[in-house]
Amino acid sequence: MVNTQKCGLTPQACTSFTFNFSLKIINNRLYSDMKKEIRTVGVFVEFEGMFLILHRNAFKSQGNTWGLPAGKVDPGESDLVAIIRELFEETGIQASVQDLKTLGVHEFDFPELRVIFPLFRLTLASKPKIVLSDGEHQASRWVTA
Repeated sequence: MVNTQKCGLTPQACTSFTFNFSLKIINNRLYSDMKKEIRTVGVFVEFEGMFLILHRNAFKSQGNTWGLPAGKVDPGESDLVAIIRELFEETGIQASVQDLKTLGVHEFDFPELRVIFPLFRLTLASKPKIVLSDGEHQASRWVTA
């Protein structure tokens, strides 16, 4: 129950918003962390010891950088469904839930943003033709570690 006297607004206004924050204790001090949080999935696509990387277009966020096929999870979408969709949209590669191995979930904290990043691995039996989506990426490469 929201105490509207403490809120200083009408009961409807006090109950119509939420904050996504966590509390941390560092050196016996309490810190609140009110950041925007997004969930983005990524996948290591492997073929014969090589991994697929994509070169983002200059006008995109993190433009002119190389990275994994990845993208935001849509509302109501599971991580697996999101990475299957993103992989197909960005590369034309079709995968199924059974093809993907979960590697873990990583968190990246930036000053105004926290990124939750579930990561997967897809091992391919044959090298696919990469079909880049218009506007997302300008090139692709198969690289080794």
